[in-house]
Order: sequence, then structure tokens, then C-alpha cells
Amino acid sequence: MLKIFTYEEPLKHLITASLMSVAYPNHDYTRTRISCLYVPYSPDKSSYIKSYIKQHELYNFVVFNNATDEFKIRIPDWLSTYVSNWFVGKEKIFKRNFIKDNDYQAIMIFINLFGHRQIEGIAIPTSVSPRYLFTLLFSVSHNLKIKTMISNKQIKILDRKELFLNTLSRATTLDSSHIANFLLKKEKQIIQESLDKLAKRQRSGIYA
Repeated sequence: MLKIFTYEEPLKHLITASLMSVAYPNHDYTRTRISCLYVPYSPDKSSYIKSYIKQHELYNFVVFNNATDEFKIRIPDWLSTYVSNWFVGKEKIFKRNFIKDNDYQAIMIFINLFGHRQIEGIAIPTSVSPRYLFTLLFSVSHNLKIKTMISNKQIKILDRKELFLNTLSRATTLDSSHIANFLLKKEKQIIQESLDKLAKRQRSGIYA
């Protein structure tokens, strides 16, 4: 059977995640239109973003600049209005309808591409205007079904174990495996022991 690749939804998810974090538009966007987004990212996230682009064949929309540790997303006409709605003048805003209940993938990208592990959890930077941060926080928490908080212009996820276990049934293998990278060694051991006990109970039930 011929495999048909559809890039529209994966592209929008990447754009949404980038806007939630620190992406910024072409400098003359207030006079013309937003034709592209520039997205700063950490080089240690290269494997993730390049795998995502390859998986969804987004080569025509994403260009890397290794000299600045940024990539550029070309905005197609059909997403121009959506992206423009994130900006009022030079202020980046956020409204609840920017993320739908089926945009879990965008939040996975938001975490995996821009998140950093800290002692107390995962921190994801954002350049959304401070007065819209609680709306962004609510949308992320509602979609993940996990408690989040704001600290120093960052969205923070405190329970890494819960986040990882949540992804096992909801996220792609690519996203689950990269979420696992945020776990501490002790957290990985606890999860593995829990999964082993669950598997043992299931085997006992089969042969009971």
C-alpha cells in the first residue's frame, strides 16, 4: 500500500510549540506579514528535532543555522493568520483557543525541544507576555493532566515520573523516549520496578 505523508498537522504542532516557547518572527513583520519564525534551541536537542522533521518530511519548511543555534520555519499562507494571532504589535500573546485538546503533540514538542532538566523538575522557557502566562500555564496543565507552575518566565513540570508514565499511552515512541531523558536515575529505577511488578501481576493473572 502506498504510504501518504501529511505534513500539515505536524508542521502546525511544531509552529505552536515554538511559539509557546521562544520563537520570534521576521523583524519586519509589523509592516508586512509573518513569513517565518526563528527558533533558538540547544544543540543537544538536535537529534530530537531532526528526527521529527525526518519523520514528517518537513524539509521544505525548516532550515537550520548552525552558526547561531537557531532554525527557521517558513510559514505557509494557510498558517499565516494563525501565527499572526499570536502577536499584538511586538507583544507575543496567548489565548486558550490557541491550543486544542488534540494538540498534545505540540506540548510534547514544547517539552522535548525546549525543556531543561532541573533538580526539582523540567523547566521550559517562554517569551509569551507575562500577563498571558497563566493562560498558557492552564492550557499546558489541562492538556497534560499534570500540575504545572510558573517561575522566572518558565513553565515548570515538577513530577517527571507522572509525565513519563502519561506519555506511554498518549505519545509517540520518539517523544516518550526523549521524555525519559529528563528522568533521574532513581526515578528510572522506581518506574522500572513498578512496571516489572505490573508485568508480573499480569502474567500471574493469565496463568491463574
